[in-house]
Amino acid sequence: MTSIFLSARSANLLWMGLSLATALSTTSLSAATRQIGAHTFTLPEGFQIEAVATTDQVARPVNGSLDDRGRLYVTDSNGSTEPPATQAKNPQWRVVRLEDTDGDGRYDRSVVFADKLPMLQGILWHQGSVYVGGTPAIWKLTDADGDGRAERRDEWWNVGHPSTHCGNEVHGPYAGPDGLIYWTKGAFEPVRWTNGFTGTVHQDKASHIFRARPDGSAMESVMTGGMDNPVDVVFNADGEAFFTSTFIDFSQPGFRDGVGHASFGAVFGKANSVLEDRAVFRPGPTLAHPIAQLGAAAPSGLAAYDHTAFGAGYSGNLFAAAFNLRKISRIQLEREGSSFRAKDSDFVVSSSIDFHPTDVLADADGSVLILDTGGWYKLCCPSSQLWKADVLGGVYRVTKTGASHQRPKPPTAAAPESELARVRRLGDQRDPAGIPAAMALLDQSLKSGRRDGQLTAITALARLRHTAAAPAILRTLEGPEDEALRMAATAALADLRDTSPLRTALSHANPRVQAAALHALEQIPSGGLRAEEVGVVLFSDRPESRDAALWVAQRHADWGDALAGSLRQRLMAGTPPPGGREGLSSLLSGLMSSPAVQGLVADVLTTVTTAQVHPETRQGALSAMAQQAPKNPPESWSRALSALLEAPSASNQPETLSSVLRAARTLNGQPALREALQKIARAQALPAPLRLSAFAALPGGWSANDTDLAFLLTGLRDRQGSAAEALSKAALEPHHLDQVASALPEIGPLELNRVLPAFERQPSARAGQSLLTALGQSKARTAVRPETLRATLKGYPAEIRAQGDRFLETLDTGLAGRRKRLEKIRSELPAGDVRRGQAVFNSPKAACIQCHRLGYQGGDVGPELTSIGTVRSADDLLEAIVEPSASLVRSYEPVSITTRDGEERLGILRRDDARGVTLITGPGSTVQIDRADITAVTPSTVSLMPAGLDEQITRQELADLIEFLKNTRWGR
Repeated sequence: MTSIFLSARSANLLWMGLSLATALSTTSLSAATRQIGAHTFTLPEGFQIEAVATTDQVARPVNGSLDDRGRLYVTDSNGSTEPPATQAKNPQWRVVRLEDTDGDGRYDRSVVFADKLPMLQGILWHQGSVYVGGTPAIWKLTDADGDGRAERRDEWWNVGHPSTHCGNEVHGPYAGPDGLIYWTKGAFEPVRWTNGFTGTVHQDKASHIFRARPDGSAMESVMTGGMDNPVDVVFNADGEAFFTSTFIDFSQPGFRDGVGHASFGAVFGKANSVLEDRAVFRPGPTLAHPIAQLGAAAPSGLAAYDHTAFGAGYSGNLFAAAFNLRKISRIQLEREGSSFRAKDSDFVVSSSIDFHPTDVLADADGSVLILDTGGWYKLCCPSSQLWKADVLGGVYRVTKTGASHQRPKPPTAAAPESELARVRRLGDQRDPAGIPAAMALLDQSLKSGRRDGQLTAITALARLRHTAAAPAILRTLEGPEDEALRMAATAALADLRDTSPLRTALSHANPRVQAAALHALEQIPSGGLRAEEVGVVLFSDRPESRDAALWVAQRHADWGDALAGSLRQRLMAGTPPPGGREGLSSLLSGLMSSPAVQGLVADVLTTVTTAQVHPETRQGALSAMAQQAPKNPPESWSRALSALLEAPSASNQPETLSSVLRAARTLNGQPALREALQKIARAQALPAPLRLSAFAALPGGWSANDTDLAFLLTGLRDRQGSAAEALSKAALEPHHLDQVASALPEIGPLELNRVLPAFERQPSARAGQSLLTALGQSKARTAVRPETLRATLKGYPAEIRAQGDRFLETLDTGLAGRRKRLEKIRSELPAGDVRRGQAVFNSPKAACIQCHRLGYQGGDVGPELTSIGTVRSADDLLEAIVEPSASLVRSYEPVSITTRDGEERLGILRRDDARGVTLITGPGSTVQIDRADITAVTPSTVSLMPAGLDEQITRQELADLIEFLKNTRWGR
């Protein structure tokens, strides 16, 4: 859709002419602005923009591709916001072909090339056919008889499973300069595919850029990542690939979406469990970062601009369509080592909140085409809070001011091929002539220090499987630090599968070479890397070597018994843990299935009072216990924690106590631990938060006395989630339940659902009536989750259950009611104040900071808000606060997990692998569920963020909070 590398084949098609039926209102405001309909466009000085198609021709354009005659093929949405699988049952999308017959730059003819298509997310004209990517396949559309309509529809590739809710499985396809077809796969559903060169069958959930020959053969992956939605792929003059993606990088506040350089071997973020699957190739623990950080831009289309029409400074630039930000970004690239440094700036910006650019293309005359899809798209996109199918899109062309209109025609001859492009092409084609060319380039680049040449040569030699290149590839790691080059070298060494030079490199003096050898050997299926070889590097004084060994070891759960002895010898002698507490915690977590490692953890904790164990080792062991406790922890763990809880003051300082209590919550209240927890919980001299954590760590069914209840109710009224958790597990007398019910009208929405299970153990009419009466009086009642209340009332008399259903019916006002309520609240809001809004955001009453990260502070339950003001309007923010379930943010969609015992858990997945899942259920609250215990995992439409915050704070506080969030634009 955006590559300017066009296949050369003429076509002889019949046309259906349509007049320009819709008048285009265009007013020039100044040299840098242009008024077109509802849009005021801002451009750099010396540029102009005009609409070049009408809404009668194409109403909601999404993606486009140019053929060898300059005709534009456009995917046109029908405006439905139903999930892709629903739309596929009655497909209404179409492909429209636009043509400029008189050379004035506007499209004056259009024809429906294909219709009755499912939701589409990419288009490519290639060698006389049109390929469209949808859900869950790519189809090849061919007009064999030249009548302007495609009568043939052949499935070219299928992802192999039904579409997910957001339909991110397939984007593209795109044409590469190598004659191959590229496309992307996202969405975290498993895909099974076979490498067309090695015959290896792969199955994983990661995102990929795939490529294959036009006949579908020789398929391979050229990029892997943990991002949600890789979208567009383009190429520079040397044949290097770049792509747009959402949710690719959270390594810094304000980061999220970006443009990546898909260099060989690179594995991108975001960091998540799909990348921890051993089926996914990993060249090490670090992940590649985008070269251009775009924030929450939702970038879609990408264009590689290789033309002089805009001036010399634009040749070699990229243009990215930012759906959320209502603009096209210009991205200037500059070589930095083997990769690039990028500088992004605004190129075209619209004033309209309904301008949503989805594609950008470089036409053959050097002008740039922009496709705006309009206001219909709301699916999985909180930026489009309102569905506006009536707000249509448009096609625009950007040119230099005063440029004469010329019929766009592709160049008659390709530009001369650079040496980098030639070597890359020979490698991609698996041409044996590429071996001497690549070896010569590698030798020259090593001598000159030119790292882009080294990267290109490594890429070609790996694809040509030239095993004799391994020593020279290892030498590239001895130069300056270069992450892209390191990943490529490691990937190449793994692909070559020559273990001899790698084993020699395990004792290399350069830590980067040693680390790469470890990573490459681990990735070779027959590499034979042994636990003992890794163990000797674990306590290296060279951080790169040590970190490599740590990461490799923790990925091998079966190495626990082999490594436990050497770990015990070093850790029990007071040696500082490898990688500090975090490194040790990750290592022990990865090996925790080993009984020997479980015993080591217990011994590390029980010897703490003898001063033989380093304090960081103790903290690392406690952290690992909290993160990855086995389903049936050994009794020795309870005894160890009990000893720590009862230890002298040197061992029960607040930090240690907090760590012990976090670990204790994973042990399911083993008897040896229960008494120690109760002593801490009832120790009035200790700080209230520690006591509340101790109460929350007690097992279900613990008996609360009157003093306990009074303390917990105080914590509950102070919005302490641990108080709610403790009460939910307590065995309460009927008079205790009356007191809990009396507190419900005063507590916040976060605590309300968490405390409801406290009423499950006394299913009497009296308790049920007290509960429902209190809920009816609660300001946070709209936060009550129907599934939680129904589960609480399951054992109650029929009349109580019926009363509960009637209460829930009062909460469901329907779409019209919710909109009416929003309008009412909006009309009641006074002017907001940023500083007061910051105080509201951080207050216990609003509790925003508990779930959302802002800068370097906050929780991870909900989306990061560091740059929220750049992509959300005041109305968007109001709806998100008042109706959090109206539109769920990608990567924060809740799921409901049902276990074998019939229990249902609602939360956000943070880990999902063969062992099981980790579910975030609230601020500071996670649940680990073994895979064998799960019977069903279903998407939930109810946000983990409770509704009802607008009832907890005043209208002035709500206005202040919105004003603060509107002005939160860090990093952009």
